[in-house]
Amino acid sequence: MNYDLSQVSIGNAIAIGKIRLLPGEGLNHHMPMLHFIVLSDSKGVFSATCIQLRIEGYGNTIDSSLDDLKNNVLRFVIGTFKNAPTVEDAYGSLYSFMEIDDWAAEWWNAYRKLQMKLSLRGVKTDFFEELEDEINSLKKRIADFESAQKKYMAFKKELELSAEIIDLKEVA
Repeated sequence: MNYDLSQVSIGNAIAIGKIRLLPGEGLNHHMPMLHFIVLSDSKGVFSATCIQLRIEGYGNTIDSSLDDLKNNVLRFVIGTFKNAPTVEDAYGSLYSFMEIDDWAAEWWNAYRKLQMKLSLRGVKTDFFEELEDEINSLKKRIADFESAQKKYMAFKKELELSAEIIDLKEVA
């Protein structure tokens, strides 16, 4: 069977991806990975939609629509935690957006269809292995830097002691 993976029912899907909100910038709570899909229209406007939270971002480029989406998602999530009586209520409210209904099923189907289209072309859509390698590399660089910093501080202390000894000899 030949599947047409170029169009999805919600429009012309051109990109998919994930948003990771990390604690900081006003967000003090962990959030699961969120998924987005980008559509383009005939006027050259791009809309990026977070499937789980049903939040959109718009722009004249894919990147500008994603920047708008990230800002909108972050503002919404921070506001949800800020305005909820408890943290549990905030998570419950966010979860209520994530439940699958007909709308969400349509968007998830579009996401998966584009994911399959990209896989067919040999394009990876999951980068966890690469990210894990990069994280491990950064951890090693940090450890190397901290080790070098300790060595420098020890050497600096030796120089200070040597200078004190020299100064004492000159005075004597």
